[in-house]
Amino acid sequence: MLKIKFYGVRGVYPHGGEQMNSAVVTTESGPFLVDLGSPLIFEDMELMARLDHTLITHHHPDHIAFLASLIISRLAIVQDSDGEAQPCNFVSPHPVKEHMEYVGINGIESYTEHIDIPSRWKGVGLSGMVTAHPAVNYAYKISTDKTTLVFTGDTTYSPELADFCKGVDMLVVESSFPDENIDNALRWGHMCPQLTARLLDEAAPAKTVLNHFVEMEPDDYRRAVIEIAEGEHEIICSRDGMEIEVEP
Repeated sequence: MLKIKFYGVRGVYPHGGEQMNSAVVTTESGPFLVDLGSPLIFEDMELMARLDHTLITHHHPDHIAFLASLIISRLAIVQDSDGEAQPCNFVSPHPVKEHMEYVGINGIESYTEHIDIPSRWKGVGLSGMVTAHPAVNYAYKISTDKTTLVFTGDTTYSPELADFCKGVDMLVVESSFPDENIDNALRWGHMCPQLTARLLDEAAPAKTVLNHFVEMEPDDYRRAVIEIAEGEHEIICSRDGMEIEVEP
């Protein structure tokens, strides 16, 4: 069983009350975070107490804005029988410790981190690849014995990404620029509708969830992809607060 709840779906400049990228994936073994761009996760203290695992795609602000807040919050709300804080566990392409030092909170070490991607994570299989993006970004593949989910993080199209996503049950893919800005999309490591359409035609995921909206509104981006794609694809737009189950 894999379920996703989106707590933020916008890229680097959110507006209209929407939040930057953050989602909670729930498995049979409990929930974990993918990125930390939204403060909405802090509204549920019971959930916060259970969020001891986090996958970070990369260290741009719209994906790690509340990284330090998560670590500090769990110091206060999660303790063992001896009163010791329970550590957070991270997978991240860059050291979490460097970020904590950068924001001036370098005396807190109540976390563990993995730069290399472990093969198991919160009871599910985990693998990844480095995508085409200026900052080192991990795309994560999360697998149970029945379903497979990919979060791309920030990326532009590449044949390697299409191969990594081939045939997955659900693909959560970033959706940043309009086609008239394809040069910027390629230069800055992001998607536009024609690049998303190419990815979907080659990878053929069972369902696609568009995410990380920047210069286009979600429904406009979806319509543009459908118009360009050669194949028929089931495509939905993520929304703040949306919950969805990954089905085989």
